[in-house]
Amino acid sequence: MNIWLFAIVRNERMILPYFLRHYCAWVDKLIFYDDQSDDGTRELIQRIDRCELRNWPGRPGIVDHDFLHFAHEQWKEARCKADWVIWVD
Repeated sequence: MNIWLFAIVRNERMILPYFLRHYCAWVDKLIFYDDQSDDGTRELIQRIDRCELRNWPGRPGIVDHDFLHFAHEQWKEARCKADWVIWVD
């Protein structure tokens, strides 16, 4: 079974080790969209092989409407590649 995870992050350096320990135990690919982190979040994500780091394509700060539209479209990338897709926040 192949499981992908999508998440948006911004300055999550303190909680990220716990997040990664939990999800890396059973998720095959973790795709993070970073919203201009400046606390080491990006560097931590880049050190993990199964993690992929991308820039948040929206305006700085997450607006609910923008996020919902984005999330609804983005999961389609995993179609025919993953058995399960999860979005976490």
